[in-house]
Amino acid sequence: MNATDTKTYRGRTLEEVLPKIKAELGPDAEIVRQRSGLTGGVGGFFQRQCVEVEAKPPAPVSRRRFDAYDEEPGEQSAIGSRQSAEAFIPELPMDEGLSSPGIQEIFRQAEPFAEQLSQALEPVQPAARGPLPAERPVKAEELVAGLVESGIDSAVASDVVDRVVANELPFATPRALKKLVRRALARRIPIAQPAATGARSVAFVGPGGAGKTLCAARLAATYATRSELPVVVIALRPVDGGAELRSLLEPFGIGLRTADSGAEARAHLAGALEHALVVVDTPAVAPRSPAEVNALADELRALGVEEVHLTLPSTYSGPAARELADALTPLSPSCIALTHMDATTHVGGLVDYAIREQRPMSYVSEGTGVPGGLSPADPDELAGLLIQ
Repeated sequence: MNATDTKTYRGRTLEEVLPKIKAELGPDAEIVRQRSGLTGGVGGFFQRQCVEVEAKPPAPVSRRRFDAYDEEPGEQSAIGSRQSAEAFIPELPMDEGLSSPGIQEIFRQAEPFAEQLSQALEPVQPAARGPLPAERPVKAEELVAGLVESGIDSAVASDVVDRVVANELPFATPRALKKLVRRALARRIPIAQPAATGARSVAFVGPGGAGKTLCAARLAATYATRSELPVVVIALRPVDGGAELRSLLEPFGIGLRTADSGAEARAHLAGALEHALVVVDTPAVAPRSPAEVNALADELRALGVEEVHLTLPSTYSGPAARELADALTPLSPSCIALTHMDATTHVGGLVDYAIREQRPMSYVSEGTGVPGGLSPADPDELAGLLIQ
């Protein structure tokens, strides 16, 4: 093989090709060309990396005879250059031929590629997530301001709107923002779960004028006219002897039993707690009279009431609702019945209180009609009062 002839070697890696070059062309073979690519596969898939190297035998070294006694400057210069070249060869392992000019050239050519490869293999640090944009769309700002004006706490209003803007608005049009915020607010309003089927015992408690007597009459009339469940109504220590409640129930054939204590009321029930709807109208309690509150709590426990509904007039503010609920804590109210809903639509304060305290709402009462006027609390309707 002439020194000018080249031969092509292929392999998966450079390390696989080098021994073949060394074995056939010698350790001083010259690498003429090197490239990498893909080979094999089916239809462009399953291809493998490959390396293609063109090499040729080393060029013969031109050596000129000289006279050992020749002291011409040219001869001395040639000898000195050859000695310098021999001294320059690095001390590398000779058994693998790594010191040959061809191999060194391969290393030199591969150095940029190796540097890029090492950089590519370095782990990529995830980009730090910055804070959400501080600015809201103009319409979103208006919705936040409207919720705050209706009585919703500014932190709650901002959180509801910002979550919608960040997570729901990208999937909708800007015109749908109000609808999305209204729906998101409705999801925040806690609603009492429907009662289990069968017997129930329900008591309405609250201060004077809160609408508890009307709620008791409406609930009893609704079940008496639209359900197969027997209905029993008890008035605990009514100041009018039960006249008001009796007049509301008589058109529906519902009798009223009065009792001066929880124990007396329990005796009147005669097992009705196990098979009927028992509705209890309680005497008005003064929030600032702990003795009255504790006495009523003892009576309800003696009566065995399961559900205690705190009647909150819609005209109450959030702080007033919180003050009343805190004062009536011994009664262990399980949920809230909003009353006098026909008096005002500005119920944001009560909705905010329910959201922040996670007090579920059970019923909404409005108007004066019996039956009717009492319905399960609907979060969508409540949110619609705040975002119209």
